[in-house]
Amino acid sequence: MPMEGEGDDNQLYPAVIIVPDWDGVDGPTGYEAERAVMMAKEGPYVAMVADIYGTEYTSVEEFDMKIKLSTKYRSDPDLFVGRIQAAINMLIDHPNVDTTQIFVAGYCLGGTGTIDYAFSNSTFEGVKAVVPIHGGLAPLRSIQSSDVEPYILILSGGVDDAHGNTTELEMHLDSTDATWEISRYSNAQHGFTKWGTAAYQEMADSRSWSSMMSLFRDLTAISDNTPTMTDDNDGEAMVVDGTDSSSESSSGKNDDEAMGQLASRSTFRTFCTEIESKNLRDYLMVMRRPRNQPTLSRIRVGHMD
Repeated sequence: MPMEGEGDDNQLYPAVIIVPDWDGVDGPTGYEAERAVMMAKEGPYVAMVADIYGTEYTSVEEFDMKIKLSTKYRSDPDLFVGRIQAAINMLIDHPNVDTTQIFVAGYCLGGTGTIDYAFSNSTFEGVKAVVPIHGGLAPLRSIQSSDVEPYILILSGGVDDAHGNTTELEMHLDSTDATWEISRYSNAQHGFTKWGTAAYQEMADSRSWSSMMSLFRDLTAISDNTPTMTDDNDGEAMVVDGTDSSSESSSGKNDDEAMGQLASRSTFRTFCTEIESKNLRDYLMVMRRPRNQPTLSRIRVGHMD
């Protein structure tokens, strides 16, 4: 699929591969394409959706075919990893992509593929993190190499059976030298980020998105040797629609000044979406949390040196 975030300049940008769920990419107006647009705008990143199934199955609507194709890739990690690597190879050929800062995010079946990729023995050295989002992680995926380079951020629903047993998953991750993080969201089902479905949960979607984008920013800053700042103050959540600059923040500063301050601190940024007639409407939500008090999620971190 065409890449979002393409530019005519010579500047290099971090890049994201999105691995779709079991019904394929659904073309340029599909769910994953909309997520790619959101990433490109927030980064900026060059974002690309990997057409894992190939052009013959760009959009899969029949249930039996979804089962057949997803089973094929789930049962053949080498095939799955090969398709993801082919997408990465295409991505890094883009003139605006910084090949040292690549991220891979996958939804549902795509989340299974991201874990397979992290555990493979052919991971591209420029891949800094993989993010399975309500991924199929049970049964535990085969480890081909204990030398796991990408940071692994697992974002799962609290009542999602596809996540599996968290304790067993942690032990599995700890059998490698992986650096990992797991967040689960209370009462969130499998597919909690997919708007327009019964499983969609707005808060879990918002929190998981902000966790992923925060990780990308942090790892990009580390790669650039850019110092990061922490926020020592408790904060409240606020929503900015980007169109009204007349209101005042609680500190008495105008919105532009407040936004500038928040940008320099560890903040959460989330694009919430509302789909109307297939058009994407973006809202920027800046959420500040009390220090060390994550909301609605259980976070575990391993192998942090």
